[in-house]
Amino acid sequence: MLKLEQATVAQTPRSNAGRLRATTAETRVCSVFASFDLRHPIADAAVLRGALYSSLRPNLRDLSRATIVPPGGGGFWGAACGEQLLQLAPSHRARARVQRERRALRTPSSATVRIRVRVRTRSCPGTVAHPASISPARDRGGTRTSTVGRMCSHPALTSGLVCAGRRSSESARRDAAYSYPEHPPRTPPPLTCALLRPHLDLDSGAVYARPSDGDCVHSSAAPSGDARVYGKVNALFHLGGKYLKQVQKACYLGIWFETGTKFIWREQYKIKARKATTAANVILGLDRFVGTLPAWDMRTLYMARVDLYLTAGCEVCLDMDMKSLKRLEKVQHYFLRRMLGVGSRCLTAVLFSETGVWPIKYRRVYLALKNLCHLLSLKDWDRPAWNALQESISLARAGNISWVTDLRIVMSRLYAPVDLDIIDNLEVATVEAAMKAVEKSMEAWIDNELATSSRTKDLLTGRLQKDKDTGKFVKKSLDFRHYLRVKTADHRRALTRIVLSSHSLAVERRQWTERGKSIVPREWRLCRFCQESVEDPAHAMFMCNHPELMQVCEQFLKALYEEVPEFRGHFTNVMTFFQAVLARREVTPVLAKLAFNVLKIYDAAPMFLVEPPAEEP
Repeated sequence: MLKLEQATVAQTPRSNAGRLRATTAETRVCSVFASFDLRHPIADAAVLRGALYSSLRPNLRDLSRATIVPPGGGGFWGAACGEQLLQLAPSHRARARVQRERRALRTPSSATVRIRVRVRTRSCPGTVAHPASISPARDRGGTRTSTVGRMCSHPALTSGLVCAGRRSSESARRDAAYSYPEHPPRTPPPLTCALLRPHLDLDSGAVYARPSDGDCVHSSAAPSGDARVYGKVNALFHLGGKYLKQVQKACYLGIWFETGTKFIWREQYKIKARKATTAANVILGLDRFVGTLPAWDMRTLYMARVDLYLTAGCEVCLDMDMKSLKRLEKVQHYFLRRMLGVGSRCLTAVLFSETGVWPIKYRRVYLALKNLCHLLSLKDWDRPAWNALQESISLARAGNISWVTDLRIVMSRLYAPVDLDIIDNLEVATVEAAMKAVEKSMEAWIDNELATSSRTKDLLTGRLQKDKDTGKFVKKSLDFRHYLRVKTADHRRALTRIVLSSHSLAVERRQWTERGKSIVPREWRLCRFCQESVEDPAHAMFMCNHPELMQVCEQFLKALYEEVPEFRGHFTNVMTFFQAVLARREVTPVLAKLAFNVLKIYDAAPMFLVEPPAEEP
């Protein structure tokens, strides 16, 4: 057992001062010498040095270097280490600051405190090497010295340390002494010097402590003679003659794991979201080199380069943590909004109903069920994956945590909850039925969002689209809409903003609380030209009597009637007429041009601002 007792002080020349600290125009240096039994690997000594430094650092702020002191008579320590420097805090800024302080010093006075060390070995392996912090004390002569008031044990090696400390008197310098082991080991350690951090995160299964007050913390899980001061002690594992490093985050087969948190795949979501964001920004930045990309090409690049990061590991990492899932959803929503050219206030459901892209929440569940079908098909092959699945199903039936249990929880959180029956034998047909139920749940969520929103319920609810295969008009909850294939980019964006209610008309803008303006009721969002009706897309494109608007509308109707003659005089409701025109693929370019001209005219005129009358008290 190592015990650090009261220290005495001795003068050393300035060249051997080591780390200097400038306080009140004097230099204070203290040397801490220690010798240990070299019976165990040097890695234990590295832990000991770091722990000793962590304990001394709160009081000795300028500690940055330590000198290895060989035992008396040289020995193998002198041959192996000599007077090399052990960098306990290898920081360029710290060393530069020390050099500036040394140049700024004008007084050559310095002192070195040597702590007396006694070594007592024991056969049983120890577990702790954590001395406490140095505290000032008074020796018998009333001299102020530095003492170490704790003791520590470790079956390891070692060396000496040079630390910043306190200055002492002449009477204490006469008592400087230190001791070494009588018989140093004959075999040199495999390592000599190592770089250490200013503080170590020591892990072991025994105790949790913080160096706030410097007290020792005893653990009931450890032997009674063991004590720990700062953190926990790392257990040493070696494989193939090399020591394994203990980390909190690691990647295995492309999946990141993290310990110390409730959700072990949190780092997986962070890394994949960051990579997906990088890929999305690269795709969105291509317009600077090749011009504006068509929406279909951007969707293809999204599925090839972004979706693979958003769905990486979804067969294993189920979305149990909603905060981590939102990281992926944020990237997906950002890309789709930029692809469509709409703002952040746009309804989220239309990002999927217009592009045909699945929400990442539903897509990850669907792929996990698809992987479950694959695992169930391995029954006849007797694969380890199938055996692991049977164990997971058994745990789920017993009400314990397992992969199948998490999958059922994730499916129960969908808009229309889906149940995966595991009471009977789980078959491929059962999982395929659950996959179809997940798809229907997604469609039900999109239809509900479009039907309940005041911005989309009039135009997008119950709309029909012509099927390319059958030629019939059918209802599709999500699909890549044909108006996104308009070749002129400005016309395509204008029509998309009109359809998705992300435009600059008063019916949309006056419901924003921007620049201190309150929300105006819909009936008071009047047209800026006629000031008679609500300024919505249908009124602006087909009903307003402004001369410029009437001119562009007549041009549109002329082209429409030439392409589809049956539309002449067939509709009495303007919104029904708008839906019918939007459903026809052949007249979409003409409709997109009309939307572009109408928004251009409205943007050139200031908005008509009218405040509703105040309510009577």
